[in-house]
Amino acid sequence: MVHILFSHAAKATFTQAFEDTILPFSGEVFVFEPYFQIGNLSDEDLRLKQLSQVFGTKSDQSEREALKNMLNEQVDTIINLISQQEKVIVWLGEEAADELAFMYLLSKVELARGSFSLQVNRVRGPLLVRELPPERLEAHFNPVELTNDALSQLQKTWERVKEKESDLRVRQADFIFEHHSFHHYDPIILSNIKDNDIDEAAALVGEMYGKVPHLPFPFFLWRLYVMHDMKLIDWIEKGDKQPMSGKVLLRS
Repeated sequence: MVHILFSHAAKATFTQAFEDTILPFSGEVFVFEPYFQIGNLSDEDLRLKQLSQVFGTKSDQSEREALKNMLNEQVDTIINLISQQEKVIVWLGEEAADELAFMYLLSKVELARGSFSLQVNRVRGPLLVRELPPERLEAHFNPVELTNDALSQLQKTWERVKEKESDLRVRQADFIFEHHSFHHYDPIILSNIKDNDIDEAAALVGEMYGKVPHLPFPFFLWRLYVMHDMKLIDWIEKGDKQPMSGKVLLRS
């Protein structure tokens, strides 16, 4: 049995469940987490540049090429596993990142499938897949076989999503997304500072992440840096080694 996850943070839960022999969980766990909810989907090199900005990491052309090769190798490994294994289970939460990565993988699957079984296990409710404790996995385990018709429809949905010219994709319902620019949430962040008197950077980032959990919290920290560079806010008492430290104030 092979379990496919779309969050590295979730892998520890499954590893613990296997070690504790919590049935019916056994087998191998593979993670594919490309963050397709962020960046330009029609230009992978540009998207990786954008991701490096969002996550505050420096990358040159060779590093981006290495990352692209790593992602491609992960996809090839997973597709080969789907083709060879009797049972492959995809754990899919109610997150944009999960659904987008899942559809991308399906775009690489041939419709003329062999005898393998590709099953989807939907995790519903307030808990994300990465937040499930090991002892609760079984309660959320109800995999359903993915039919050829469903696979074909999701492949078409992925192509439609790719055609949208947007920087961000935020989930509204199953495989339905809103498409936004990077600066879409800037007015909301500024409004929170002014109206709610939220001036601690960490608290502001946390509040925005709570409202929009489909985007990783570093995205909102990055937007604070951008608005500071644009001279929309002042950032005081900031520690060099603590990115979310200090207070942010509206520029007068």
